[in-house]
Amino acid sequence: MFDESRENVRKSYDAGRDAYERSSSDRRVFVTMLVIILLGSALFETLARYTTWSFVPRIAVAVAAIVVAQYLAGRFFNRLPPKPSR
Repeated sequence: MFDESRENVRKSYDAGRDAYERSSSDRRVFVTMLVIILLGSALFETLARYTTWSFVPRIAVAVAAIVVAQYLAGRFFNRLPPKPSR
């Protein structure tokens, strides 16, 4: 016997997923975010080694760099494909 209410719930869930959920399952996005976080950590350690800054400015610069990189990556992955020309 076909359960129509269950099918409607599935359809509404599929239709209601936002872009973040769709992109978070994408392997490219996961790998990109992992690389961004690793590079941010490397930046933090580089600043610790080559500057005399205290912890707060080093972490602030590293976090700001990670946030900007994630924003740019999000913009890059959420671009609409070009429309086909006729």
